[in-house]
Amino acid sequence: MVDTTPPPVKGSGTGPFVAAAAVMIALILGLLYWKLNSGAAEVQPVVQAPAPVALPKVAEAPPPPPPPEEPVDAGSEPEVPKKAVHSGGPVGCAGPCSGDSGEVQAALAGRARQAQGCYERALRQNAMLEGQIRVSVRIAPSGAVCSASIVADQLGDPSVGGCILQRFRASSFPAPRGGCMDAQVPINFKAKR
Repeated sequence: MVDTTPPPVKGSGTGPFVAAAAVMIALILGLLYWKLNSGAAEVQPVVQAPAPVALPKVAEAPPPPPPPEEPVDAGSEPEVPKKAVHSGGPVGCAGPCSGDSGEVQAALAGRARQAQGCYERALRQNAMLEGQIRVSVRIAPSGAVCSASIVADQLGDPSVGGCILQRFRASSFPAPRGGCMDAQVPINFKAKR
């Protein structure tokens, strides 16, 4: 009889390959098992506060009696306390203003030039933005800003108006002569092309 089976080929075995795959699968399964079980809730000790102790009630003292009224002299008028009027802003902002100053006008013009930064930021969003904004400013006798508002806005961009008002309201100016001062500041914006 002649043996017809082919001789085994050296180096073509898949044994080491299968063994490596089995080790990898075992490692992956072990890692998954460890990961799933390591997230288990740890036992935290429960701390209980001691029960509150009831304190005995203490009787409250009655309120003191009102002070005795002082007798009023029948021949004199009773004194009425005067209330201070304050609008919440700097002192001297209420009522009509008639102050003026060239120094304040120059400072207002300087603040208007600083508004160019507000406009240039808005130009990045809209290159066609142009127009005039007129700001009304009331300045206290001390030079503090009582109020600032936009009275005319041809520009139509609220972010520019808000930025300008913020700069004017945060400003301090030279003290105007003659009391508080009202001013209107026109600011023209034109894109450079």
